Amino acid sequence: MTSNVQTGKEDVDMERRRWFAGVTLAVALSVPLAGCASGKLRLDMAKSCQAHGGTWSQTRETCAMAGSSGGTAEKQAKDICAYQGGTYLPGGSCILDGT
Repeated sequence: MTSNVQTGKEDVDMERRRWFAGVTLAVALSVPLAGCASGKLRLDMAKSCQAHGGTWSQTRETCAMAGSSGGTAEKQAKDICAYQGGTYLPGGSCILDGT
């Protein structure tokens, strides 16, 4: 009798796990798609500059990167954004269209 009760409990536990796994998978697949619904991405140029090892200047809206010859090369944020195919917004944001 105990083995039937235990088997029934295991079946219920297995059903719960399957249901939870299904819900988790559905959420995991739908969340990234929801972020792409607008088709646009706002890139913070200061964070992007710093993530690539550069120094951001908010007043000049430039990113200074160390060059291979030891000097620094300063690039305008609007030029960096345009190179990536985006539209630059003054203040340090680059709007990129989604694909």
